[in-house]
Amino acid sequence: MIGEVARVLDTWWDRFLAIEPRFATAVGDSRLNDVLPDPAEDGRAERQRVHAGLLAAIDASRLAPEERRAFGASRGAGA
Repeated sequence: MIGEVARVLDTWWDRFLAIEPRFATAVGDSRLNDVLPDPAEDGRAERQRVHAGLLAAIDASRLAPEERRAFGASRGAGA
């Protein structure tokens, strides 16, 4: 399961950096130094899709108990 979670997070991280290029620059990823985030409705919708996609991609039933607690907290469900 750790490999699956790592794969999901790696994919999400790349998509996150693409929609938040200033953050990418701040953490030292220079690939997006010349890009600004899209402030329009399309940009906001894409940010929502990226974040929702991360949560949807993780099958909480396959996580270890401590991972489920952390995942539940990230979804606002508590421990």
